[in-house]
Amino acid sequence: MKGNDRKRYRVTPDEAQSLEVLVATMDGGAFSGELLDITIEGAGTRFRRDAGPTLAVGQTAILTFTSVRLREPIKVRAKVRSRVEMGAFRSYRYGFEFDQWDDQERRLSWEIRRLFNQRGDYRAEPNTAEPIAAVLKMARDEQSPQPGGAGGAGGEFEAAGVLKDLSTTGIAIAVDHEAETTLATADLVEVAFQLPNSAANLHLTGWIRHRELDEDRVCYGIEFDLDRSKQFKRQHGAITSYIRRRQLEDPSK
Repeated sequence: MKGNDRKRYRVTPDEAQSLEVLVATMDGGAFSGELLDITIEGAGTRFRRDAGPTLAVGQTAILTFTSVRLREPIKVRAKVRSRVEMGAFRSYRYGFEFDQWDDQERRLSWEIRRLFNQRGDYRAEPNTAEPIAAVLKMARDEQSPQPGGAGGAGGEFEAAGVLKDLSTTGIAIAVDHEAETTLATADLVEVAFQLPNSAANLHLTGWIRHRELDEDRVCYGIEFDLDRSKQFKRQHGAITSYIRRRQLEDPSK
């Protein structure tokens, strides 16, 4: 790992990622530490000296990352690249370098992968001559029986809307404002839509990242969750093809 590369790509997780790390040593010890930063190649952690591991530079450990955005913990084998003694509390700051990171990265959810310094995705807006209808509903694990058909015996709640823009990482959908009454407490949703010149019906699961009132509608910005979206790779290919087409049709954007 080159020092300049690590500096360029280093990111400090915040509460939104809810990302935690557990470091397991080869002798069977396990220590919960503070995650200071993470990169595409490694991570920085900190422990109180009296409550953490004593690892030598070059020693191997297993880092386990957990988050509410992950279906299951992700374990990554790593090597201690640096150790610094910090502050009055004599805490250790470890710099870990991941082994076989390419294989492990594929298992990370979209939420965690976006921690890394990647370029913003191009957002393709539909051609006005080809509006794209979309259906938005709460994900199954967020549905609860409610009077009037918002789940339960009355049927699943669905909101019909139109696609505002689409990227490789997410989608924006505008629906009638009344839908917000039901979706106000929802974080995880399912979206269904069909792209022009495609016979495939796309069904993806994602997290509502922002919602905005637009006259009599609400526009939801949704980030795809590749772990929860079935056959994500196939669906992602259809999305990528559409975005490339729109880039060629409207290069000004």
